[in-house]
Amino acid sequence: MRKYIFLLFFLIMTLPAFAACKQADETVAMPEPKDISEFDNIEVYTAGSNQEWALWALAQLDNSDEKIRLYEYLLRAHTFLMRYDERDLLEEYYFVKNQWLDTISSDDFDEDSLNSIQWMLDDENWTIDIEYPLDRPFALSHDEFMLVYFYFSDANPQFFLDRRVPMTMMGEDGLTPVLGIPAYYALAYRRQELYESVINQFEAFRVQIEQAIDMNNQLYIVKYVHDYVVNSLRYNFEFAEFASRQREAADQTILAFFGEHNYTLCKGYTRVIKYMLNRLGVPTIDQAGAMIVRDENGEIVDMVLHAWNIVQLEGEWFFMDATWETPGEERMWFLLGRGENNDSHFLWWHEIAYDMLYPEVAIHDFVFR
Repeated sequence: MRKYIFLLFFLIMTLPAFAACKQADETVAMPEPKDISEFDNIEVYTAGSNQEWALWALAQLDNSDEKIRLYEYLLRAHTFLMRYDERDLLEEYYFVKNQWLDTISSDDFDEDSLNSIQWMLDDENWTIDIEYPLDRPFALSHDEFMLVYFYFSDANPQFFLDRRVPMTMMGEDGLTPVLGIPAYYALAYRRQELYESVINQFEAFRVQIEQAIDMNNQLYIVKYVHDYVVNSLRYNFEFAEFASRQREAADQTILAFFGEHNYTLCKGYTRVIKYMLNRLGVPTIDQAGAMIVRDENGEIVDMVLHAWNIVQLEGEWFFMDATWETPGEERMWFLLGRGENNDSHFLWWHEIAYDMLYPEVAIHDFVFR
């Protein structure tokens, strides 16, 4: 049974729909392709992002010009999907759906797995792939692409439809990325309604915070956003253990806060805080890595994947970990520095994943005045 469930999750996340072999459902009249010649000239959408950090970090890497070109392409492609692409992506939709229909007609799955696939089909909960035009493919390896994508994803919480690490196609001329989004959003009006809903909800929150505090004081802004998120979201322990990868990926976005429920994982906390603080003028980064667990003798016994924020106040950067805060209680992991003794505080036991570059955090905790 377990092997079938694992295979199901693997297929959900990895089933390709490459343009070279896309097929339409013969019973459906496909729409004529619409002109997307404006793709290269669109105004990119950066509200809530931290472009400065990502571009600074990429500039330090080998082959930085090509990596920055890929980053800027991803920014343009996600903006286009969100604000400009009015096409219904039915060809992509039916290609993958037909693949799944062929799958369940085989004898390779037990009844529970077949029911899960049927639920996925009924709920339009599979992934479709989208390609946008390139001037030329990227002279990068897949591993280099992955690193750029992690910078892009962590810097741009305002994009939340791409819930799976994009696929890449490697040809003779180089690498081409393929975006993946839930099939439910193949229809353009659904994409537009979702983005409009998030933007409207944030604007309502902006009105609320402007009425509550002095917006000229960035510390007040950080406190308000931090406490509001801590008291609004809940860490879903059952979800982390049992939920499908599709659901887990969806709820580690800002939809954890602006969506239909209030349960999330650490990445949801950090992305919501980053999005809100950046939109309110406080530079904030989503830092991913691992929490190191030590025994009573100080020996490392485990490493747990984790994410937290680093926030800039008065020209210095500080750690902030909303995931481990208890709603309604005193802030424990709020604006901490690295400290002189790396065993003194929980956050100092973090290691950084992916060898990503971040600004240096202050030695001292934030001094409240």
